[in-house]
Amino acid sequence: MTIGARDRGTVKLSASLPAADVAYLEHYARRHRLPSRSATLHAAVQALRERELEAQYVEAYREWEESGEAAVWDVAVADGIEPEA
Repeated sequence: MTIGARDRGTVKLSASLPAADVAYLEHYARRHRLPSRSATLHAAVQALRERELEAQYVEAYREWEESGEAAVWDVAVADGIEPEA
Protein backbone atom coordinates (compact mmCIF):
# COMPACT_ATOMS: atom_id res chain seq x y z
CA MET A 1 0.00 0.00 0.00
CA THR A 2 1.32 3.46 -0.86
CA ILE A 3 1.26 6.46 1.46
CA GLY A 4 -1.33 8.12 -0.79
CA ALA A 5 -3.55 5.06 -0.54
CA ARG A 6 -3.32 5.14 3.26
CA ASP A 7 -4.43 8.76 3.18
CA ARG A 8 -7.57 7.75 1.26
CA GLY A 9 -8.53 5.10 3.79
CA THR A 10 -7.66 1.93 1.89
CA VAL A 11 -9.78 -1.06 2.88
CA LYS A 12 -8.70 -4.66 2.42
CA LEU A 13 -11.40 -6.92 1.00
CA SER A 14 -11.86 -10.41 -0.28
CA ALA A 15 -13.65 -11.11 -3.55
CA SER A 16 -14.62 -14.27 -5.37
CA LEU A 17 -14.25 -14.15 -9.15
CA PRO A 18 -14.45 -16.74 -11.89
CA ALA A 19 -11.04 -18.13 -12.84
CA ALA A 20 -11.31 -16.56 -16.30
CA ASP A 21 -11.75 -13.11 -14.73
CA VAL A 22 -8.71 -13.58 -12.49
CA ALA A 23 -6.68 -14.71 -15.50
CA TYR A 24 -7.79 -11.59 -17.36
CA LEU A 25 -6.86 -9.35 -14.41
CA GLU A 26 -3.39 -10.90 -14.28
CA HIS A 27 -2.95 -10.55 -18.04
CA TYR A 28 -4.13 -6.92 -17.90
CA ALA A 29 -1.75 -6.18 -15.01
CA ARG A 30 1.21 -7.59 -16.92
CA ARG A 31 0.28 -5.82 -20.17
CA HIS A 32 -0.14 -2.46 -18.43
CA ARG A 33 2.71 -3.02 -15.97
CA LEU A 34 0.51 -2.65 -12.92
CA PRO A 35 2.16 -3.82 -9.70
CA SER A 36 -0.65 -6.00 -8.35
CA ARG A 37 -4.16 -7.37 -8.66
CA SER A 38 -5.24 -4.63 -6.29
CA ALA A 39 -3.86 -1.97 -8.62
CA THR A 40 -5.65 -3.65 -11.52
CA LEU A 41 -8.96 -3.74 -9.66
CA HIS A 42 -8.45 -0.09 -8.69
CA ALA A 43 -7.99 0.76 -12.39
CA ALA A 44 -11.18 -1.17 -13.21
CA VAL A 45 -13.17 0.73 -10.58
CA GLN A 46 -11.80 4.02 -11.91
CA ALA A 47 -12.89 3.04 -15.44
CA LEU A 48 -16.40 2.28 -14.16
CA ARG A 49 -16.53 5.67 -12.44
CA GLU A 50 -15.43 7.43 -15.62
CA ARG A 51 -18.01 5.57 -17.70
CA GLU A 52 -20.76 6.53 -15.29
CA LEU A 53 -19.58 10.15 -15.18
CA GLU A 54 -19.55 10.25 -18.99
CA ALA A 55 -23.17 9.06 -19.04
CA GLN A 56 -24.08 11.77 -16.52
CA TYR A 57 -22.46 14.45 -18.69
CA VAL A 58 -24.35 13.17 -21.74
CA GLU A 59 -27.63 13.32 -19.81
CA ALA A 60 -26.88 16.81 -18.45
CA TYR A 61 -26.08 18.05 -21.96
CA ARG A 62 -29.29 16.54 -23.31
CA GLU A 63 -31.31 18.25 -20.56
CA TRP A 64 -29.54 21.54 -21.26
CA GLU A 65 -30.31 21.34 -24.98
CA GLU A 66 -33.97 20.46 -24.35
CA SER A 67 -34.35 23.34 -21.88
CA GLY A 68 -33.76 25.91 -24.61
CA GLU A 69 -30.64 27.26 -22.93
CA ALA A 70 -28.44 25.91 -25.73
CA ALA A 71 -30.13 28.22 -28.26
CA VAL A 72 -29.61 31.22 -25.95
CA TRP A 73 -25.96 30.29 -25.50
CA ASP A 74 -25.43 29.96 -29.27
CA VAL A 75 -26.62 33.56 -29.72
CA ALA A 76 -24.35 34.83 -26.93
CA VAL A 77 -21.32 32.95 -28.22
CA ALA A 78 -21.74 34.32 -31.73
CA ASP A 79 -22.18 37.91 -30.52
CA GLY A 80 -19.52 40.12 -32.06
CA ILE A 81 -18.02 37.44 -34.28
CA GLU A 82 -17.84 38.45 -37.91
CA PRO A 83 -18.37 35.76 -40.55
CA GLU A 84 -15.40 34.76 -42.67
CA ALA A 85 -15.13 36.47 -46.05
